[in-house]
Amino acid sequence: MKRNFLLATVTGCAAICTIGAAITIGGPLSPPAGPITSTYKTLTEVEPRIAITTANTPGDATAVFKISQPGSYYLTGNLIGEPGKSGLVIDTDNVTVDLNGFQVVGTSDTLDGINISATGSRLVCIKNGSVRGWGIDGIDTTNVSGSELLELRIWNNGVHGIDAGPSAVIRNCTTQHNKGTGIAVGNNGLVSNCTAQENGGPGIDMSNGSTLIACTSGHNLAEGIIAGTGCTLNNSTARANSTDGFRMDYGCTITGCSASFNGRDGFYAPGSGVSIHNCTAEANTRDGIRAEADCIIANNNCDSNGYGTGDGAGIHTLGFHNRIQGNNVTDADRGIQVDSIHCLIIGNAVADNGVNFMVAPGNIIATIVTNEAELNAANSNANIAY
Repeated sequence: MKRNFLLATVTGCAAICTIGAAITIGGPLSPPAGPITSTYKTLTEVEPRIAITTANTPGDATAVFKISQPGSYYLTGNLIGEPGKSGLVIDTDNVTVDLNGFQVVGTSDTLDGINISATGSRLVCIKNGSVRGWGIDGIDTTNVSGSELLELRIWNNGVHGIDAGPSAVIRNCTTQHNKGTGIAVGNNGLVSNCTAQENGGPGIDMSNGSTLIACTSGHNLAEGIIAGTGCTLNNSTARANSTDGFRMDYGCTITGCSASFNGRDGFYAPGSGVSIHNCTAEANTRDGIRAEADCIIANNNCDSNGYGTGDGAGIHTLGFHNRIQGNNVTDADRGIQVDSIHCLIIGNAVADNGVNFMVAPGNIIATIVTNEAELNAANSNANIAY
């Protein structure tokens, strides 16, 4: 038995050695002909972008760093300002700057954090970092058409947080404690998913034809949100600003927005032709919604306006040709107040206001019903006071 076991063991070892030898000699041992070359990627292949350094982007008397050639650039550390200079100046087109999560830090005796000096240039993108403490603006792209400003935190600058030119796209940015406007954008801009908080001027100021989506503006020392002519505003909030929550010029459309605890009106439309739909105005010091002429004010909820020691109406119109329809208005000094003539007031529900309806002669106001029997007999245009 022992002899057979030993024989089996030797035979198995021989088989293993044979397999190992076959594996060892499976490929050629001689290197290929020609010079030896590296198989590693170059630094440019690993990181094709250009680092912002004194060698690549040297500054001058106006800037710590200056970008003068198109390309994609990135920070490798915090950028620290110098007196009398901007942090980064871009004087060319087709530039992307990734702040790479770092800070661009200035002091009161500096200029702009980031400035685009090339008038009329386009296709500039700045993203992913913080800009704070500069003597003038955090970011100034007013010379640029179509800039993109993405994922930025702009804080405590001497004038504006972001001052952008026409057709700018500003997304996912936060501006706070700037001494002027938090975010300003030129004609036909887009501001989305941004926050403007505790700035010394308006939170967000949009020029003509711009669009606002899902933004918040609060505790600013002027208006929460200002919109020029023909702007569209959706699903945004203005709270506890020192003057109006929203102020809208001619031809604006505002839908699904909320204005509360503002120091003056929740929504103010000094321009004509404004449409205000499905919005909430609550506990503003003056009127919940205040509009001039040719406006549509429909399906809004206005509660507790004229708040505190203030005096106001839930809805207050001053000019001609307004349609006030389908609103719910409660707990104000005056529910619906119409000062002019040639307005239409239908299908509204009002309750517990000091005066439910204060409508001047010369308007069309549907029957006001005050009990269930009258309501059952009335048509769908009736106003309800309860």
